[in-house]
Amino acid sequence: MISRCMMWVIWPAFLMAGLMEVLVFAMVDPQDLHWFGQPVALSAQAVYTLAFFVFGSSPCWPAP
Repeated sequence: MISRCMMWVIWPAFLMAGLMEVLVFAMVDPQDLHWFGQPVALSAQAVYTLAFFVFGSSPCWPAP
């Protein structure tokens, strides 16, 4: 039963993370990103992966 309840939270978060990644990276090229004035030293696939985890975990962040 608990796994079914968890899926009510996890599945929409997964879908929204995918949607957010498509929307963000349709406008932003990962190779053009800079962090504190320096180019990001990660491959495009690594940037996509990190962004997916950030977008996927965002529903778990506390609201202000």
